[in-house]
Amino acid sequence: MSKQRLIKYFFLVFILVSYAGLVLFSISSNKEALQKDSYWAWYRNYVAQAPKGAYVNTGSEKKPIAL
Repeated sequence: MSKQRLIKYFFLVFILVSYAGLVLFSISSNKEALQKDSYWAWYRNYVAQAPKGAYVNTGSEKKPIAL
């Protein structure tokens, strides 16, 4: 096998491994972002602040029900 062909294969393998690494990193970071966004959406919609602390409101704003 010629030296030039070996170098081409090396760069091809390097590019494929780099691409696979970037895809895996992107998937893992998106999963974390989705979990954080879901939590904060839940928190904004269901956790109510009161003078003595916070509670989970399972009712409506007009008629709160503490969980």
